[in-house]
Amino acid sequence: YDNGVGQTPPMGWTTWCTDNGLIPCENDFCNETEIRSIALAMSTNGMKELGYNYINLDDCWAGERLSNGTITADPTRFPSGMENLANYVHSLGLKLGLYTDVGNVTCHGNRPGSYGYYQQDADTYASWGIDYVKMDWCDHPSEYSAQQLYTAMSQALNNTGRPMFFAICEWGLYSPWEWAPEIANSWRVGPDHLPLWWTPRTQQDPGQGQGDANIIEHMAGLSPYASPGAWNDPDFLMIGEWTYIEKSIDYQTEFSFWCL
Repeated sequence: YDNGVGQTPPMGWTTWCTDNGLIPCENDFCNETEIRSIALAMSTNGMKELGYNYINLDDCWAGERLSNGTITADPTRFPSGMENLANYVHSLGLKLGLYTDVGNVTCHGNRPGSYGYYQQDADTYASWGIDYVKMDWCDHPSEYSAQQLYTAMSQALNNTGRPMFFAICEWGLYSPWEWAPEIANSWRVGPDHLPLWWTPRTQQDPGQGQGDANIIEHMAGLSPYASPGAWNDPDFLMIGEWTYIEKSIDYQTEFSFWCL
């Protein structure tokens, strides 16, 4: 997939499962103050120089749609607006990403999804200066296949003229590695990663567990599908999340394999 971005796998920070005083991953939270603080830290602590340059907002940022259908940012959490935030992040040499969903409603926050508004949302993201778009699979319309829906969003993003990294997140249900390389920069190969070494198989995926070992084993045969601009996505690193369960050797193994 050649849209001008994603020549190397994306690295950075995401709001998903961040510690906000609640149960980890129970309530995805973000606000303007937090994002500015993280951006400033990443631009000064050496992470940017190592290639960690994306700051991605997961299912925590969206507000209501205007009467004309335009999506907005939550005015309480982002009083300065998303364009203003993107400008700040860019001024530090970093990139800003947003989350959306193929259906009418997002997975975790019961916020507006993009179904019926693919082009309008893509145009809005471009006008804000967004660099990365993750699209989840909840509430998907059953009359269309995953390939059809994600292809439509891919075309919408390309129509804007702004290169934006496109990350598919349909949990590996329909073997995205076989068709996503033509339309996306990355595709999730399985269910949500948990900070555990191994878990039993779940119902969210084609029979794969959510632990480090499960993901490593599942990805063993998928490397031929990856290339510059198109990457297998094992889900994000969760090192240090549940230190009372996982051991340091587990974290070292996780980080090492994710680097591959």
